[in-house]
Amino acid sequence: LAASAALSIAVAAVLSACGGGSSSGDAAPSSSTPTSTPVAVTPAPKSVPVKVIDGAIKNALVCLDKNANGACDDGEPSARTDAAGNAALSILEADVGKYPVLALVGTDAVDADYGPVTTAFSMIAPADKPAVVSPLTTLVHLHAQNTGMSSVDAEAFLKAQSGIDASMFADYTTAAASDTAAGNAKALARLIVVSSQEAQPSVRAAVGQKDASGATVTQADADKVVAQYLIDLLSYLGAAAVDPAVRGAADPVAAFKAVVADLLADGDLTDKAVVAKLGVQRLAAAEAATQTTAAPAASAALRMLTFKDVSNYYAYTTAATATDNTPDANNRVRYYVQHFDSVGGVKRQWNAFASYESRFGLHWSGSAWVDCPLGYRSSQTVRDAAGNASYDYCNNREHGIGKRASVDIAGRTLVSVVNEIRAFPGSDSGVSYSQFGPSDMSLLGTATFPVGAKLLYYTTTTTATAPSYDPQSSSIVSLISAEVAAGGDAACKQASADATLSWMSQSKTLESLIAANRGTPCIYGASTDANGSSGTRNEYWNNSTLSIGSLYNYFPTLPAGTSFFYTNNARLQVSFGAGNAVTYYLCQERRSNGNSRNCNSIGTGSYAITQLGDARVMSFTNPPSLAGKLTYNRLLIERGGKVYYGYVNKPATYEGVRLNLDAGNALLTKLGLEAFVPQ
Repeated sequence: LAASAALSIAVAAVLSACGGGSSSGDAAPSSSTPTSTPVAVTPAPKSVPVKVIDGAIKNALVCLDKNANGACDDGEPSARTDAAGNAALSILEADVGKYPVLALVGTDAVDADYGPVTTAFSMIAPADKPAVVSPLTTLVHLHAQNTGMSSVDAEAFLKAQSGIDASMFADYTTAAASDTAAGNAKALARLIVVSSQEAQPSVRAAVGQKDASGATVTQADADKVVAQYLIDLLSYLGAAAVDPAVRGAADPVAAFKAVVADLLADGDLTDKAVVAKLGVQRLAAAEAATQTTAAPAASAALRMLTFKDVSNYYAYTTAATATDNTPDANNRVRYYVQHFDSVGGVKRQWNAFASYESRFGLHWSGSAWVDCPLGYRSSQTVRDAAGNASYDYCNNREHGIGKRASVDIAGRTLVSVVNEIRAFPGSDSGVSYSQFGPSDMSLLGTATFPVGAKLLYYTTTTTATAPSYDPQSSSIVSLISAEVAAGGDAACKQASADATLSWMSQSKTLESLIAANRGTPCIYGASTDANGSSGTRNEYWNNSTLSIGSLYNYFPTLPAGTSFFYTNNARLQVSFGAGNAVTYYLCQERRSNGNSRNCNSIGTGSYAITQLGDARVMSFTNPPSLAGKLTYNRLLIERGGKVYYGYVNKPATYEGVRLNLDAGNALLTKLGLEAFVPQ
């Protein structure tokens, strides 16, 4: 309204100077009538209200981040928040809704709920949702950037991942005390902030380093990578946010920090990872800005190679023929994946999954249970102006969005590039990049890569995955005999001593598993083996619980006096109660056989059974926060008269490195292997 009024006054002034008040407004002025040059009109800015919250934050610096550098620069509209977290940005009408709103929370800020800020952090809100800047809007903005989703779609995705029902764009602080959903959102937001703050020692060394693109890493860059890490573990944070043991703790600060300590314990978030991820993202963005259309040609990427000798190796490729790379009527191209190895000179090839034995794994396509046979063509869109390609892998097994960047390595030695790949954090198809290439690097000598050789970097975000299972007999859930399932001491000992009694059989129905797994362990006295002593508590829980996953190296120390009787791994188990109730457990793992020992309850939930085609699928609700650290959610799938351990992989973002066809073949042939030919 103010802008409209100012414009009207300016126009009136110009009209008056031009004789606009004349009764003949279209009459030409006489030669004696003075003329004037119209005055340029500068539109008045618009006042845009913003609220900055974890709790309401006082003295946060808020700005319109027009150059997307994560800083409030000179010339960008800015303001400081008051005690209620409110500020108003004076923004030109043309810029409203065009740029994200950034909040820098320094150690001179005060959180109304959590006190003075002791570790600085930043938050951001999407351009089209500027009213509230919070930890939740930060994740929405970043996910929308990574995937090309709208902010609304990104919010829906993150709500599903976290299990939080409240709007991620809303001010949850005003209703948190009386509204459960708002309270859950507030707790999740606090966990995100604490995670960001506690991660700083792990990533601080990245600031000031040069990434693969040549750019210098800033604190804002490091914060972005931390936020992406939290998106990937959002199911963990969401479960912790609604956990009564966390929310109702006598010392909430300590409880939140304990959750975050578990989150960061894996050590995946390092300065090395920050630098690598940023380099890939920047290279991909730069390539998207200069991408050109080339004639379709055969292509391939060597994703993984481990090599002992010509009779013992493993390789993994993604490939396409020239025909595959020709866009169809829907502007989609095709590709296929291929694993191949040699074990003792016996060569094998397969499509999906990391091992030859699991190649017949099945997933629900939306209409049937299908596998991924060798040579199956998946598809993706032609890359858009931002460099994004949306893919459908193996008939709806996985959907996602990816970007790619390429670096010319012609003339570089094979040794230098393989070492660069080995230094890249992470893995592909379950194999660490640190194992890439030959075990004996001297086999590469001083050879160099040919013209056309490229090092390919990928950043990929999965957005949807399908229920899956492996139909091998090793994936069938064992049904424990009733005598052993009953637990106790005498019954278990008698059953184990009776050579005529079979402890286990293959399960046939979900109902049989529910009946047998009631959380009644076999309780034994102290025992010893070659690894050490059990300690005074020696309970066997495999008889009456089922696995939902394992956390590797979860326990930093082993129980005193047990030596190596147990591993450092944790087992997550579930048992069934009345109705459809379940109880979750955290257990130790016995070293000699990997079974679950000495379990403690860590929460309760429920199960649901749905029909997918000719299968009945059991899923679990309200899993413990620790299950959020797993890369999948456990399913139990009854099909064909058997029950299998199934899963649905969690969406995630990851970066990878590969060699293009020319580079990959240079490496393969140098090691005495056949060149790869897309076909």
